[in-house]
Amino acid sequence: AFVRSYVDDPATRSLVASDAISAITAAINDRPISGQGFFQVSLTWDLPGDIDLHVTEPDGTHVYFRNRAGTSGKLDRDDLVGTGPENYFVCAPEAVQPGSYKIQVNNFSGTTGTRADINIRAGNQFGRLGVTMGAPNRGLDLIDVTTITYVNGSFVIGP
Repeated sequence: AFVRSYVDDPATRSLVASDAISAITAAINDRPISGQGFFQVSLTWDLPGDIDLHVTEPDGTHVYFRNRAGTSGKLDRDDLVGTGPENYFVCAPEAVQPGSYKIQVNNFSGTTGTRADINIRAGNQFGRLGVTMGAPNRGLDLIDVTTITYVNGSFVIGP
């Protein structure tokens, strides 16, 4: 009877549903980095929220939370409530398309002022870039971070 009265109340029912959704989302996102490879771009951020990684491959394929598999690489996860990581990765050198990879981020629904860090592993090169997020905009304003070019088996990071 106690549980029934608790769930029958509209205010507490909403609270229970919200807590259940938060717990399920946290459980889904609570796992180690899974996407690793010869070429990898990893996004983490300092405040819980939904910050997104976007990679446009040389053939124009846009890899992000709604299209996780590209021609060369894939996005391993979309962290909606935590601090990342989100990883774009290409496992084998022969799978990397020659050309330019455009790296972008977006404050989908995180906190204004969130610090996003982008770590890059491109063959034997490593880079780290940072961006401070503006207001959340649900994917409408992508922030250009860098371009990574792959030509003749070598990467060039930037500008």
